[in-house]
Amino acid sequence: MKQLSKVGVVLLAWAYGSSVWAAVSGLGTFTLDGGTSVPISQGGSVSGRYVAADGGGTGRFTLTMNASNGYTLPATVTGGSNGLMIFNDQNNNSNDKFSYTLSLTPDNPTLINTVKITQTPTGYSQVDGNSELARQTLSYTNDAATGGTALAIVANNPAVPLFYNAMGDMFMGADGGFEYGPFGGFINRYYLKSNYNTGAEQLRSDSNNSFYYYKFSDLTFTDNGARVTNNTDGTTIIDFDLWNRNQRFSAASDINLSWKSGSVGYLPSTNLADVLQLTTSAKPTALTEGSIIANGSSYLSYGVQNAASRYLIHVKNPKSVTLTYQGIMNGTVLASGNITGETVREWITFGIESTAPKYYIAGKVFNDGNKNAQLDANESGIAGARIALTDCNGKNIAVGNNSANPTTSAADGGYSFVLDSLPTNKNVCLVETNTPNYPSDTTKNTIALTLASDKYEYKDNHFGDTTKENGLLVLEKYHQIVDCNAPSLRALDGGFVQTAQTAKGQTQCIAYRIKASNTGRLTLDNIVITDKLPHSNDRTSILRETPKAKLCIGGILDNNCSDTQVKVSTDSNTETTIYTQPFTLAPSGQPNSIAYLYFNTLYQIR
Repeated sequence: MKQLSKVGVVLLAWAYGSSVWAAVSGLGTFTLDGGTSVPISQGGSVSGRYVAADGGGTGRFTLTMNASNGYTLPATVTGGSNGLMIFNDQNNNSNDKFSYTLSLTPDNPTLINTVKITQTPTGYSQVDGNSELARQTLSYTNDAATGGTALAIVANNPAVPLFYNAMGDMFMGADGGFEYGPFGGFINRYYLKSNYNTGAEQLRSDSNNSFYYYKFSDLTFTDNGARVTNNTDGTTIIDFDLWNRNQRFSAASDINLSWKSGSVGYLPSTNLADVLQLTTSAKPTALTEGSIIANGSSYLSYGVQNAASRYLIHVKNPKSVTLTYQGIMNGTVLASGNITGETVREWITFGIESTAPKYYIAGKVFNDGNKNAQLDANESGIAGARIALTDCNGKNIAVGNNSANPTTSAADGGYSFVLDSLPTNKNVCLVETNTPNYPSDTTKNTIALTLASDKYEYKDNHFGDTTKENGLLVLEKYHQIVDCNAPSLRALDGGFVQTAQTAKGQTQCIAYRIKASNTGRLTLDNIVITDKLPHSNDRTSILRETPKAKLCIGGILDNNCSDTQVKVSTDSNTETTIYTQPFTLAPSGQPNSIAYLYFNTLYQIR
């Protein structure tokens, strides 16, 4: 492709600093089985050995070409001390596209490998040329040997000089507006600026918009004798006819465009207003460093000279990585007309580094509003809960420098621990201490884990809590008017209500049933039901001995009910309290998750 003139290069270097002219380093050593550079064709593969950039990991790799369109085959794969570089040469066809898969077979499967993706590396002599506007699609598979999940992030995406012969004035031009004369009056002159916006981040969010390659300097403008001047500084000036000296931007809608003889590129419209709208429209947003590239998703890359490209993508913990690169610009510096996706001399480079594995333990403390012991999508996190990672005997375990033990849950309820190495005892426990506002547990406060040397991620260790008002033990009190001489409570079981009732006469008593329900998913221990019988200055309640008070765990009034679990005390004011011995309720949904306390009273004048 055409290169910038020496003057242009000097200006760009001055604007951005010399550091951006160094391509990416730290990509590791790749030694191909067939030599320093070997050919690869569609459906074919090349293999060799790698040494990770940090020297900590070695193994074999295989690179497979999945597809190629619009390039001369075979492509060339070059190994060396700074990455595995792939060169795809032109054949002047449109809709250019290539796809490669890099697969790893590490010598030490416990190491965490990170595949790096960039445009070109330092230290190789064949990096002349530039990239074009392209859509890149990234896919990756998990490394089952480490037990972790592969993840791709943008590691580096600084602003770099764009390449004008690849991006044109839709991306690098500007609307200069009218020139003003003395005292703010209009002069009959309107400016367009070519090659003006020269720097931007190379990686961008994906977009369904159409993009066009054109240069203002290749266009002619016709409107009532308007004249055009293309200056050496890249400014294109439209001089309006004197009769139209007060025209504003809206007048551009009346200006038509055409190509100069021998010009290149493509315009979707011959109307100046339409073209200015393309130039001034919002462009795809830059990918921020640290952002995640989801498996199978796409992003755009701008046209940049190879020596200036600095972007770097890290794919952590993959077994394989597949990158598909497709040109998407409408129009090209090589020809005129709507030629889509024509690219020239495209490079892509893979690198690798490896690190000793770290063990990641994480989860969330959440407000379990429905008390089902599961983290549901609509349930919020609880901040400030204390979580300790222990040896299951009360001693906290040493963690890495980037985490604390114990720790507290974040605003979203999340918490995590990072271990640089396995503890001697691989059986560990996560222990939660509730916050004051969420004192009730819907899950156990201790989670036991067994760590393994070949598994590095232990996620979804969640603790469910709820408020006191949304308590796990629910008590409901019922009563009914009965005959004081009733021989058994069994006949009374169907008539209990919660509405107020008043007994009349010496033969009418009030029988009570208190229902205790475990609404959570954990066993509740040491439950004691306590109830004071009605008492006033002139009336008091007396507990009837017949039938005896009973506690029925399971909720069925039968012979299994126990009267020995019910106790009575009377104080000096003759106030009577009935209470149970401590008992246990099974989790909600199980047979013994409810219990009934039955007793019969006579409310009489003192």
